Amino acid sequence: MNIKIVYEDRIDAWDTRADGSASTSHAVLRVNGRHLELWGALRFEEGYDPEKSGQAKSSRTEEGQAESILSISAENAPQILNAWLAVAHDEHGLLRLDVDGETLYKFEEPDEDEDETSDNVSDEFSGVFENVDFFEPERCQQGAWRPRSPSATAR
Repeated sequence: MNIKIVYEDRIDAWDTRADGSASTSHAVLRVNGRHLELWGALRFEEGYDPEKSGQAKSSRTEEGQAESILSISAENAPQILNAWLAVAHDEHGLLRLDVDGETLYKFEEPDEDEDETSDNVSDEFSGVFENVDFFEPERCQQGAWRPRSPSATAR
């Protein structure tokens, strides 16, 4: 069984090992300041008897040290994984990062139309409120405010 938990700053992956080399492996890909780190651990269980106690007679864990697999020079490096990877694109030309065959980050060139659209946003909405009749509330008999009815604005 493979389980992947995705957080803003890291990915935790848990795998049961079918080959008998270890019962469970745990890997972490995380942002740590200016570094993207990969860490792993293996847990070995021996003497497991599911029909008796369901517990292993003995277990041991082997942990590796976190290793920086990519670093950036930004002083205030983002701590959110996708934002960190975008900085890695700017600094190193990172185009894509795949984790277990899934694309986690992929740089995409902005469309030329997007630049024109962002410059003309105000043009796109100009005139939207041109024929809207904003109205002032009128006083109710009890002293509370209430808006005019739509028929009152048509006068």
